[in-house]
Amino acid sequence: MRQLAQLGITPSDVRHIVLTHLNFDHDGGLPDFPHEKIHVHRREYDAYLHPRSWIELAHDRADAAHGPHWMFYDRVDVEWLGLEANRRPFHPEIYPLPLSGRPRGHCGVGIRDGEGWLLQCADALPVGAEYDVPPSWANRMVLGPHGPRFRALAQDHSEVRMLAGNMRREFFRRQPAGRRPTASG
Repeated sequence: MRQLAQLGITPSDVRHIVLTHLNFDHDGGLPDFPHEKIHVHRREYDAYLHPRSWIELAHDRADAAHGPHWMFYDRVDVEWLGLEANRRPFHPEIYPLPLSGRPRGHCGVGIRDGEGWLLQCADALPVGAEYDVPPSWANRMVLGPHGPRFRALAQDHSEVRMLAGNMRREFFRRQPAGRRPTASG
């Protein structure tokens, strides 16, 4: 709520929340938005209800105990810069991109940002990628096989700025204008 206030946004301004996945570190703020529509991939919601792997145990049901208004998508209906996507009916344009792996319904989210794009890669882009830190074997094992796809996207589309899901706060303080993270991984 403090971060929204710093941006001049009140909670009543928020009507939709598009989640990359339902791990506690990505959906922990849902109770602060009891009436908004929560957009999430159907497979991710199924993984939330019925975890099958250790990574899916990071779902915390308390984050949705208030009974959110879930909005599901599960089919690819468009191509976004060469990647399969689902177009959400918003302005600015928003495209969840299935990045299956861990967890099952994990998605990135492409968001129109002026003349370019912001791609929230969530947990599919290793922490440290914004500093060109090569991923560890643990990152590759946990985050899945998406690094080469992100590298290709970064090479082919300079208008896309990529963010990892768990980026360090200092990245946002030190980010020079026009600099975008690479997709090492």
